[in-house]
Amino acid sequence: NNTGDVGKQLERSQIQDKVKQIGRDTEFTMRQAADAFTTLKQSGLSAQQALESIDKTMAFSSASAGTISLEEAASVAFSAMNKLKLSTAETNRALDVFTKATSESKLSFSDYQQIFDASSSAMLGFKGTTIESFAVMAGAMRDFGKSPREIGKGFVALERSAKKMLVEFDYIDSRAGKSLGKQKARALVALGLTREDLKTAKGTFKTMDEISLLLLDRRNRLMNSGMDLADANTLLYQAIGTTPGLDVVLALEDTMTKRNKTFGELSATIADSQDFSLLAQQRSLETVEG
Repeated sequence: NNTGDVGKQLERSQIQDKVKQIGRDTEFTMRQAADAFTTLKQSGLSAQQALESIDKTMAFSSASAGTISLEEAASVAFSAMNKLKLSTAETNRALDVFTKATSESKLSFSDYQQIFDASSSAMLGFKGTTIESFAVMAGAMRDFGKSPREIGKGFVALERSAKKMLVEFDYIDSRAGKSLGKQKARALVALGLTREDLKTAKGTFKTMDEISLLLLDRRNRLMNSGMDLADANTLLYQAIGTTPGLDVVLALEDTMTKRNKTFGELSATIADSQDFSLLAQQRSLETVEG
């Protein structure tokens, strides 16, 4: 197919020109730029997508002040695209949000890839999880003293727990008001949760942040009715079923309490981050030059 061959030659030429321009005009070498393009292409991006992503990827790496290489920044970009199901434009915005999140929490640039690697398919299980939600919850876990690996594992644990809750409701329904023998089922009933609470109006599974906020709300209702914190948290643990999953929820609560902000306010803080990585890159370069 001559048309296809011409198109591929044009793409190769565009990438080669961009590699030369990067080597000439930025702090990165042609070799580093070529390696970054290779990572983006091997990750499944088209040549056009790689070209659209490279400038923001460079800014993300540069803003890290040497914490991550350009190739590593390209891996973060692809992982964000894959795990959060983002378009190229959304991935570029994600790198801005991730940069902003490092200034709003204890997250570091090198944490993101480790979180994605440890989270398996967790983000895919929570379809609809936004860039901001992921960054806020990751930052909350980091501020809670959790390592990047523990953050990823926590996300996996919460995802699996939420799915098991749906199965547990089948058991609850089968009992039809009779006494429940399963600890998890008893906890869900005590928290006043139903199968419908886990789903959106469209019938889809709620996102990770929505599930976390729902669980905290139901626990707080019990405390407002007179239950003490220890007993309420015990029910929360029984409903979730794992310590890593519980840590995600409690870390979010801890951050909202310490910063005196709602989840929406925390998200808005990092959502307003257009070209933040480019600005951080500029500050990083000015520091080096100074």
